[in-house]
Amino acid sequence: MVDFAIIDILWRAMDGEVEPMAKHIEAGGDLPPDFRAFLAAHLRNELPKRPGNKRTFSQVQMEAGIVSQIRYIMRIMGCSAYKAQKLYLQMHPSMNEETLKTYWKKSRRRAKNRVSKPV
Repeated sequence: MVDFAIIDILWRAMDGEVEPMAKHIEAGGDLPPDFRAFLAAHLRNELPKRPGNKRTFSQVQMEAGIVSQIRYIMRIMGCSAYKAQKLYLQMHPSMNEETLKTYWKKSRRRAKNRVSKPV
């Protein structure tokens, strides 16, 4: 049987977020062969370096949540992305406006890259 929690821990570790794996090991959890291979490669410093910025899974998840909240505001209020962002900033005053704009631009760029182009 597939244990999706173990797969999630391994994927997070491969993305650079090793804390869940460390907690699993400290709690006395099983070490599947994939875990053993990852740990051996990590200890030997044989893991390939990821190109680009080193954002963690949690960071990507947080950004996606913020963007989905903006889209929700757009849908409910029937307003533009600009107005939805302004409303979001009013609801979350600690959020920096430039950071929010960056999250929105990144999500638009990712969505555009996901659309398949005709052959």
